[in-house]
Amino acid sequence: MKMNITEFTIAKADSGPYGIAAAKDGNVWFTQYKANQISCINKNEEIKEYAVPTPNAKLMCLTVSSSGDIWFTENAANKIGRLTTAGNFTEYALPHPNSELYGITEGLDGDIWFTQMKGARIGKLTADGTIHEYDIPTSTAGPHGIICDEDGEVWFASECNKIGHIRKNS
Repeated sequence: MKMNITEFTIAKADSGPYGIAAAKDGNVWFTQYKANQISCINKNEEIKEYAVPTPNAKLMCLTVSSSGDIWFTENAANKIGRLTTAGNFTEYALPHPNSELYGITEGLDGDIWFTQMKGARIGKLTADGTIHEYDIPTSTAGPHGIICDEDGEVWFASECNKIGHIRKNS
């Protein structure tokens, strides 16, 4: 099977594109780790860039929520960020310093789940802005990628060669 591959040049050289996610409207969003920007390629193949308020945040992963907002991890700034569909930013500082945020996803109830590579924690940000943190066993320390399944349970990948699963309370 032959595939057509198109590459898009990003305006700022060496910007470090990293995390990427597709929205329901056809837009594709991505982080620019070194440029400190969230960017979007629209259906017309135009790129729009949004500068994150915190300098040198080192943006890692992102997800597009069910409402269309872009949620992202600020690895060096120790924050969870949100870019609304109107283009406004909100940032949420984590209670533990230097958590090295990485993966991020939306749960079925709209909560935002994220991984903290340092400190062996999984975090959850609720709609009211409250951050909950859950310690995970040190044998699964260094969580990276994270998803929520169709039952609303959380799964994450660990640098310790393990997969973690957070089950709902019965």
